[in-house]
Amino acid sequence: MSGYLKVGLQTVTPLHIGNGETLSPYSDYVFDGKNGKIYILDQQKVENAINQLENAEDVIDEFVSRLIFNNNINNTYSMKRIFEEYGINYKELARTTIETNANIKTEEIQECIKSGVRPYIPGSSIKGAIRTALLYIHRKEDGYSIDDAVRDVFGDKKRNNKKSPNGEDLFGQYDQDIMKFLHISDTNPITSNDIGIAKTFRFDLKNNTTTIPITKEVIKENKTLEFRLQCKAIRGYHQINQRYSYLYENGNHQGEHTILQMVNQFSIHLIEREWKTLKKMNISELKPITNLYEKLYTSAKQFSKNKNGALIRLGSGKTFFDNTISTLFSEDDLKVLRKRLKLGTGQPFPKTRSLLENGNIYDSILGWVYLYPIREN
Repeated sequence: MSGYLKVGLQTVTPLHIGNGETLSPYSDYVFDGKNGKIYILDQQKVENAINQLENAEDVIDEFVSRLIFNNNINNTYSMKRIFEEYGINYKELARTTIETNANIKTEEIQECIKSGVRPYIPGSSIKGAIRTALLYIHRKEDGYSIDDAVRDVFGDKKRNNKKSPNGEDLFGQYDQDIMKFLHISDTNPITSNDIGIAKTFRFDLKNNTTTIPITKEVIKENKTLEFRLQCKAIRGYHQINQRYSYLYENGNHQGEHTILQMVNQFSIHLIEREWKTLKKMNISELKPITNLYEKLYTSAKQFSKNKNGALIRLGSGKTFFDNTISTLFSEDDLKVLRKRLKLGTGQPFPKTRSLLENGNIYDSILGWVYLYPIREN
């Protein structure tokens, strides 16, 4: 039996993958602080509502000038007030309504990627994270050194100055990349009701300070999506090094299950390192985050024991460690590597973390999801 493995994806923490667009408080949404709802406006409905007014042209001119004025003075709820002055029910003009307990003021909101108004996770995002995990496992097998890492980043004469930061020397370059045999679909889109709003802060671990918040649309925690995972190399036709044999089609989907286990191994190292760092720093404000990493570590170890799934981190909010294989190095070796890569010598590294605020408490982080097999086809 060949085909794909259907994989369930459950968000453990809110997840944001952006579409490059932002929502403006001066033209795109209204926040009603009384009911904690954000009304994302349908621009055609807004235009129709204004055109139905007797003095539509004058209202449009006033509307535009007031928005520009309010933008300059940072006037909270400016859109809401303008609609109410002209007797326009903005709630009826919404294409989507999102509930939130975040303290929304006059700030842009980064949109998440959607199909219409329904959020989903692109297969390319999942594949990129899986590729990093597989590279970590293979580099670990090879006994990866500081010199190897520097060579991959900068190249050298022995390699004709070819660089290999993403494992091109192992997986191949361009059309020779064996990861072309790993097919991962987009997830199914879920409902617009599964979208939340989160305020994220960069927390400086050294100085215990935060940056100006960035507000994002997110897929809420505890939401379930599905995607297809399929290894498509054919034995006897495609020639692949035996160490990558998990990429061959197999009737029992052994390759797909092996990949999930390898991903989980990588995540265990990521989670354990971060958990130990936070415990060592013992910052009172980050106690909920430390506890969250303990929960993630327990879940990842259970997946490893039962061989029935994986943890993985997707989307924005990740650190240097999530996007690289630098967890292969001890803290002392990492200091040497950072110096050679000109990444500074300050501690802790990286010194900031992206955190989610809930009622003035930092209680979550972005992007952690469970992966688990559902059905084989």
